[in-house]
Amino acid sequence: CKWKQMFQEMQLFHSRFGHYEINPSVGMGSKELEQWVQKLLLQMRLLVEGKPSYLNDERVKMLEDIGFHWCRKVVVDPENDISQYKEKN
Repeated sequence: CKWKQMFQEMQLFHSRFGHYEINPSVGMGSKELEQWVQKLLLQMRLLVEGKPSYLNDERVKMLEDIGFHWCRKVVVDPENDISQYKEKN
């Protein structure tokens, strides 16, 4: 099953890097794994909204049991971030 294969790849990624922030552009994980994680986040959003999702309680528990976090960091351009802070203060 593709899902189990990607889950195992994610576990290997975590054992190597110690986190789940996949970034193939700097050699941390594959593009396929990055896309799979993005799909997981979308599927979780659908599940929370009560819409059809391929995630189920078993898969959610499997992911949470290995320490996967559903919230992702948002990378912001530091220049924009500073200017927005200055505008507000």
